[in-house]
Amino acid sequence: MTDYSWSSCGYRLPGISHLDIKFLIPHALGMEQRHSVDKATKRALRFARSLVGTQFKCWNGGELRGDRGPFWAHDGRPPAANIIRLQGCSCAGLVNLMRRQVGLPVPGIEQKRNRYAGGTAYWFEYLKKRRALRPFNISEPYPQGTLLLRAFRNEIDQGHLAIIYSDHFENVLYAKLIHSYPLGATPRPGRKVLGGVKIDPTIGSSHFWRPLGFYTHACLPENWLG
Repeated sequence: MTDYSWSSCGYRLPGISHLDIKFLIPHALGMEQRHSVDKATKRALRFARSLVGTQFKCWNGGELRGDRGPFWAHDGRPPAANIIRLQGCSCAGLVNLMRRQVGLPVPGIEQKRNRYAGGTAYWFEYLKKRRALRPFNISEPYPQGTLLLRAFRNEIDQGHLAIIYSDHFENVLYAKLIHSYPLGATPRPGRKVLGGVKIDPTIGSSHFWRPLGFYTHACLPENWLG
């Protein structure tokens, strides 16, 4: 994970005077219509909520595969919540657990030589190959369960995965978001960090970790939980 500079960004929607306000006003027709939420999405979100408070753990290097934290890149039903809390969870680990909860495989886990199955980079490539990604646009509505991604760039900026917990069709920046992330210093192997699985009151509080926007892509729930 990368350093999100919370001390400078603050845990709130920052002032947006530097943005053209037209980009914050949804302009598509019919935005007031709510998307229905299928059973799989509801089940996955309930499970994610049960993990709120789980400590964030960073990657210590090596293979990601295995039924263990922080990535939980394994086939089959997830372990009990108390076991997950003991071992911690990364942003990709939370998404992998949600997939497992609804009976779906972790992307790439079937490839025995794929050491990075279930990581942020592989998730992005997996969804890209399936043509399931669209650029994240703050003027569009997104339903509950939508996966938000920051593309993997390098070892310093390894990307991020987060899930829309409750939608807000007047302005997506005010939708709630569930994800696992560190607070404060950049995570390093052996360094204890604060943070973990949390429900943020707004997407904007993390989207503006970067002045021009943190999230780069979105994937609708039916394309990763269906």
